[in-house]
Amino acid sequence: AEAGANQKITIVNDEGNTDGAAAAGAIRIESTAGGISLKTHATKTLFADTGATVITANNNAGDCIKLHADAGANQTILVVNDEGTGNDAIKLNATAGGMELLCKNDKTLDIQGGKLNIKGLQNNADAIVIQTDTGANEQIKVTNAQGNNDAAFHVTTTAGGITLQTKNDKNITINTQALIPNSAGGADLGSTANPFGNIF
Repeated sequence: AEAGANQKITIVNDEGNTDGAAAAGAIRIESTAGGISLKTHATKTLFADTGATVITANNNAGDCIKLHADAGANQTILVVNDEGTGNDAIKLNATAGGMELLCKNDKTLDIQGGKLNIKGLQNNADAIVIQTDTGANEQIKVTNAQGNNDAAFHVTTTAGGITLQTKNDKNITINTQALIPNSAGGADLGSTANPFGNIF
């Protein structure tokens, strides 16, 4: 079409009802030996409206499915489900491998939600690791800014113990009104084999 800005090209099948699948569909576009390119003007939209979308990659290689924004600092990539209400309204699932979320070192990976569950399913040490490893000024902070009851920050191990360890010349600082045992029988500080050196 080459006659003016209002021109359109329309491909219509108004009777066929074959669902889209591998080598099937009411309209099929197939390249048996080469690729397919869809390109619009840089300021225009490539729009697809459908009941469901399935993209399957058959090349056993890295980056076989890729969404890439590459035109300037103001670009964003947005994935939205504005009607689904289930806890899995957006689901990322790697059934045989791992998953990585990476951002630039000076940027923030921001996760927000009504509730955050992190669960390690491997029966080994380091099942959950939170680690900083860039320089001496690093800190790890866990903050509850609104909770005001005695269990506002709760750490529980139901079958084992808890170890807090620092470098030998560093301190564990506890700033609180009182340390209260969780039973009437009290709690020991240290042990016969490992007593505290000084308590001031």
